[in-house]
Amino acid sequence: MRISGLLFISQILLLSCGQNSDQKQLYQHEDNVYEVVDTVMEFTSKTHSSAAIPTGYTRIPISGYVPQNDIERHLMEDLKLQEDATNNFDYKKIVSFTYPDYFKYIQTQYPNKTIQEIKKIYEEILAQYLTEKFKRYISVWPEAKRIGYVVTDIKNRVKEGTGLLYLYEYHTVFYSESDTIFKKEAEYAVCASLNNGGKWYSTADGIEDIFRVLGISFSKEAIDEVLTKK
Repeated sequence: MRISGLLFISQILLLSCGQNSDQKQLYQHEDNVYEVVDTVMEFTSKTHSSAAIPTGYTRIPISGYVPQNDIERHLMEDLKLQEDATNNFDYKKIVSFTYPDYFKYIQTQYPNKTIQEIKKIYEEILAQYLTEKFKRYISVWPEAKRIGYVVTDIKNRVKEGTGLLYLYEYHTVFYSESDTIFKKEAEYAVCASLNNGGKWYSTADGIEDIFRVLGISFSKEAIDEVLTKK
């Protein structure tokens, strides 16, 4: 699922399951913030004649990363599928690209719920969450019609057994009917694969959740390594 806010959604999900969750902070490591990448989303906004763009954005195109092998090509393909699923409000597909251990982690907090029950609640929460997310995008640039991103680099690659953790760099992209603007500042996200890169999943966006969720299938050393700036 290429939407930010797994931490936020998990809090609502726990409340929906009947248990409160503690407030957590996004992980910040010096000048980097590790969070889940935003997806491409389409939404309706009022038409504005102004050519002004938000501070921190540029019309100068930012070049995307060129995959170097099949694993990286699969990563890019799965990111695009996640974009399409979110853009089409295909909640079942969004769930299918959400890291499986995320639901196991939620289940540890509310063990009398099945994984399928948790996924169903999660789908219902996504509709509300995405609506609020669209509003935030419009507030950034009212001319925007959809939001995307361009992956510009893969910073870290960690392999542990059949599992892979990749930290990649991206820039948010805003599209209007006749214009495209790019966020100048790079952001970072972690994707995980459990089958040697055959399928990729988005992961949690808070440092505590990153370790709790990824820690089900990956060692602390592997998680530390993928998050370490090189």
